[in-house]
Amino acid sequence: MRDLLEALPAAIYTTDANGRINFYNRAAVEMAGRTPQPGDEWCVTWKLYWPDGSPLPHSECPMAVALRENRPVRGAEAVAERPDGGRVPFIPYPTPLRDAAGNLVGAINMLVDISERKRAENAQKVLIDELNHRVKNTLATVQSLASQTARHAADLEEFLPTFTGRLLAFARAHDLLTQRNWQDAPFEKLVGDIVAPVSGGRVMTEGPHVDLDARTALSVTMVFNELLTNAVKYGALSLPDGSVSLTWRVGRGNQSTLECEWRERGGPPVTPPKRRGFGTRLMERCIEHDLAGEFDLVFEPEGARCRMVFPIMLPASNG
Repeated sequence: MRDLLEALPAAIYTTDANGRINFYNRAAVEMAGRTPQPGDEWCVTWKLYWPDGSPLPHSECPMAVALRENRPVRGAEAVAERPDGGRVPFIPYPTPLRDAAGNLVGAINMLVDISERKRAENAQKVLIDELNHRVKNTLATVQSLASQTARHAADLEEFLPTFTGRLLAFARAHDLLTQRNWQDAPFEKLVGDIVAPVSGGRVMTEGPHVDLDARTALSVTMVFNELLTNAVKYGALSLPDGSVSLTWRVGRGNQSTLECEWRERGGPPVTPPKRRGFGTRLMERCIEHDLAGEFDLVFEPEGARCRMVFPIMLPASNG
């Protein structure tokens, strides 16, 4: 029986009727991070805590209750602290042992490590909280896009394509981030997805590989969609010979930044607009407010030019 218990991967130990430990297997030593000492009672662990973090005296642990009340204890959870400070959440299964006459002679306990389950539960909670946060932000963004686009549109015919374009740009960014499990998105891929449907090879892009976090990727997508839409409707891409160049580079100072320049050429003569529309305010908000960056849009006679700078996080190996 000892050889069988020793071979089991679960932490198992036994006590006499007074709670003194008289057997433990190797798995129990590994889980507790210590070897039980002569005279140890009720539990092989060094210190115990309830799941809420409050101390659990060994004399009140499930094994002690099982011996004191002569009954199995089920459904309890506890946290064992090792001498090195590491903590292990576990479920105990203390069961009294009786002789042929039914007298209590000791107890056996199995400790099931539930660290992986707890990590999965915590990850699920974080995911749900993040999902709730993103859904609320997405709905607020869509509501703002709808109301502001409607406010600046002359009629439904003008509203519908403008709003649809902004919504599709937002959706494309979400698609890319979803494909990458909402991890960092490659800037060049983001740009390529935005300009591919309408550029016809007339949007030249150049710059190093840079990954953007999800929040930055969404804001940048909205900005480039506005610039591209304006270029197609009024700017360089409204004429057959017009073109756009988009270049970017990484700036390194006290904080790493991404410096982008959008420059249009070959379009109709440009005159500055008489009023700032929602599109311009949207771009400014995305860069200056959401990303704490700089945004500068200039309407030069030969074409619109936009410069934006915003902070980014670079991997340590590239920093």
